Amino acid sequence: MKKLFLLLCCLAAVFFCLPQAHAYTSIALPDEVKALCAAAYPDYRIAVQCGSGDDERGQFALVLSGDGGNVLCLAEKTPQTGAYVFTVANDRALMQGDTLPSVLLDSDGDSLYLTYEEENVVYRYHAQRVNGGEWGPVDLIVYEDYEYVDCETAVYLSDGMLQTTVSRYTDEGESTDTLAPVPAQWLAAQISLSDFDISLLPRSACEYLPEVFWRGAGEALLPAGVTALDGDDGPAVLVLLGADAEGVRRVYLCGYSQEGGWDIQTSAPLPEGANIDALHDGDDVSVRFQADGDYARYTFSQTLAGTWALTYVMAEEDMGLGWNYLCGYLDEELLRYGTHPWTDIRTIDFTSLPHTFDEACAQLDRTGWAVVTSDDPQKRLNLRTMPDQSSPSIGKYYRGTAVRVLDTENGWAYVDVYGVNGWMMKKYLVTGADMDGVASAFPSMVVREVQLALGLNVYAEPDEGADIVETFTSLNWDAATIIGVAGDGWYHVVFNENASAGYVRQDCFWAGNG
Repeated sequence: MKKLFLLLCCLAAVFFCLPQAHAYTSIALPDEVKALCAAAYPDYRIAVQCGSGDDERGQFALVLSGDGGNVLCLAEKTPQTGAYVFTVANDRALMQGDTLPSVLLDSDGDSLYLTYEEENVVYRYHAQRVNGGEWGPVDLIVYEDYEYVDCETAVYLSDGMLQTTVSRYTDEGESTDTLAPVPAQWLAAQISLSDFDISLLPRSACEYLPEVFWRGAGEALLPAGVTALDGDDGPAVLVLLGADAEGVRRVYLCGYSQEGGWDIQTSAPLPEGANIDALHDGDDVSVRFQADGDYARYTFSQTLAGTWALTYVMAEEDMGLGWNYLCGYLDEELLRYGTHPWTDIRTIDFTSLPHTFDEACAQLDRTGWAVVTSDDPQKRLNLRTMPDQSSPSIGKYYRGTAVRVLDTENGWAYVDVYGVNGWMMKKYLVTGADMDGVASAFPSMVVREVQLALGLNVYAEPDEGADIVETFTSLNWDAATIIGVAGDGWYHVVFNENASAGYVRQDCFWAGNG
């Protein structure tokens, strides 16, 4: 799909660089242009060229290369100038070193494309002449070709904010994500073709945000007296680390919508010297600080309610957290259900964050929690509409499913199963320390990559006509847990990182490659 697009672009480049009946009569580089380059850049060679001209007018895009680096030049002649002059001569607009772009100047002379090609990746910088006059801002599109999906990332300035969108294409369809915008009014003066600095535009959605962006964003978004110390841009929010006049540091999670504008969540005060760790994060936010002589890293993920909860600890002992459980890293036997106090970054006490699994368990409230149990892992426990075995089943749940007990009656428990309420037989539920010995029997299934590329819909009920709770375009391999089955061909699924749950069609999952 994308290969076809790139092929068409190449054909277009050939077409545009050929003589056009309505344009100029020659594409040979005039001696006048060569002389202009030699006079202005005597130690440079003309490495790449594209354009056309005649005796009266002409336009050539040039890449000059020498020991001093690579320079982008546009040489233009009009009846008014009577000779070729450089309308653009920019030594910051190109990558430096041996990497040179291909250049395409369209037949009307109003669009310029600079294209760099690497293995599986194409970077295409583009500028447009504004109303036939000055060259406008530069934008970037990155094409990435993978086995199952092709990605197209667009980076551009709009309404004073740096915008990034990521589109994914498969044989079945496409999906698009938009990163949080970054306030960048200052960029308007540094992104026109004449002044463009190629280092300012991030080359992918995963690239670390340059300092000039998060400092500018801090000036625009943080409270008076708070200075931005670090920052990063993600799919959900723009993350800024700020310090007030007393040196107290906080994380500012800046979400944006066209309808509501900026919505900023401010963390509780951080320990002295704390920093954000943007290098290892995707959709998440990590805070890193020294504890007991060693650095500990605490990762927060956004819940469906929009708050940010602790989901991973890398300290003396590593562990994962959901909104209702603690789990030893890669150790299913260390699974403890209950309620912990680290579900909202705005209110948590960072000094209470655990360094070991035992420390975390000591702060876990297990009141009201129970786990489905069974002697046979193949058997599933019905969730019924009434405390009666003859009443309709809402779903069947695997051994190890955690439930919240709301009431009991005659051997039955009225429970909340991740937002779905009903009755379960009490004898198949265990509580307290007995929950710790239950080995889960959840199916070992993963979401199909193709389905994620299209967008994985999670429904409020086992029906495609029901409300969509969430749509995922990316998930960690262990982020989805199948806890039960319902309806005709549906799984009840818990998404551990964002504290959401809902129903997903069974054909969206497969057994994986082991």
